[in-house]
Amino acid sequence: MQFDNSNFSFTRFVAYFKMLWVERWRSNIVKVALLFGLCVVLMMWISFLVYPAAVGSEFYSNTRDEAEEPLFVCMSLLFLVGGCVLGSEMLKGARSKGERITMLTMPVTGFEKWLARWMMCVPLYIVAFLGCMYAADTLRVGVFSGLYPQLNVYYLNVFGFSWGSDGVSLLWLIYFYLTAIYVLGGVFFPRKAMLKTTAFTFVLFIVVELLQISLAVAFFISVSSEMLSVMKIFFWLSVPVLWGLSYWRMKELEVID
Repeated sequence: MQFDNSNFSFTRFVAYFKMLWVERWRSNIVKVALLFGLCVVLMMWISFLVYPAAVGSEFYSNTRDEAEEPLFVCMSLLFLVGGCVLGSEMLKGARSKGERITMLTMPVTGFEKWLARWMMCVPLYIVAFLGCMYAADTLRVGVFSGLYPQLNVYYLNVFGFSWGSDGVSLLWLIYFYLTAIYVLGGVFFPRKAMLKTTAFTFVLFIVVELLQISLAVAFFISVSSEMLSVMKIFFWLSVPVLWGLSYWRMKELEVID
């Protein structure tokens, strides 16, 4: 039977996804264990700093968890860094010449290859992180609600943080936009993708900031809420564009040592 390289096959995609999962299950378990360990250490460390100080203070809140804000900031940074690192591994198992030949000659379409790797780097990472974070948070709540019953020790709510829905949505935008850049860099730079993408992103950030400052000084432009809304829409629309560029780049890969 002749292989059709133009149509998407769900059965073929699932088979390829399972193959990748079997190849990476050991490293994935190590990553999840490391992620859970980091969540536990950071949450316990922040809690040991915050709760004793709150007990000794006369101004602690009776309506919220005193550790909520530092925990949210710390977990957000860990979430972002982990997503960028994993996004840069889009070509994992296809960096050397032999690995590249195996990937390119696999009887699946280019979109199926890209989608399977993208699912491991983006959606499954979000699920794994939230699972590790709330498992660690369960330990935190259990330990510190017993040690400090006079304080409010609640589960961290990533969707209802006190910064408001706008602040949380902005953090999600930053996450998806930056990880989309690293997903593209993970395909565009076969080797040392993390380092090269970080350097490129830093230079791009400096250029954009200098351009914004120059425009603001030259035309006395003030940043209004409407302009911020337009910028948010632009960056949200840029995320699928960056994903699409990473797909087209993967389709054009060649066997280069």
